Amino acid sequence: VANILWQRDGFWKMAAQWRLLTGNTQYDELLREKGPAYFRYRLSGDLSALEAELRHFNADLGYNWTMQTENCWFTDRIMAQDSTAFRRMDADVLRAMLTGDMSADGTSPYLAVTYEEVEPGFTALVQNTGGNHLTIEFYNHSIVPQQIVLRPWQLRIGKYQVQQDGTLLLDNWYLTKAGERLKIMLPARSGSLVQVQ
Repeated sequence: VANILWQRDGFWKMAAQWRLLTGNTQYDELLREKGPAYFRYRLSGDLSALEAELRHFNADLGYNWTMQTENCWFTDRIMAQDSTAFRRMDADVLRAMLTGDMSADGTSPYLAVTYEEVEPGFTALVQNTGGNHLTIEFYNHSIVPQQIVLRPWQLRIGKYQVQQDGTLLLDNWYLTKAGERLKIMLPARSGSLVQVQ
């Protein structure tokens, strides 16, 4: 059984999720080697593993596998088969970047954050999460500013400061329940770092 688990991506995703939720560093060396790309980014802050995973994912989306050409007829490839390993492509990295949840196929309730009222052109990278902090880098590709609703799920109930790009937005934001809504305005065509702590 241990050998089977050792070879399963889902096991390593759950182990990495456990590590982030508990803060237990005992198995970090092993998880750096076997854990998902998003986890390696969260441990080190180094984007290279995440970038490599996204390049692989994008390359697989660019082929019509039946004839192995670059002439694609279908755009919905999230559940498609990987052309090299004949396994389902892993879109979990995208969900992890947006929500902080690394579980396989969304099988766990470990979302750090979700969003409402987002428009096309919205991107997010959850950089850090915990019971008393949340850091997310946003980019609004739209030509107009965009207001989004951020819903933190792992923050403990209490009082927080909310900063955007180093500017204090809210000095006393009271989180009274998990998933409470927080409105954030994202400037047009630029990045924005939001910190709740």
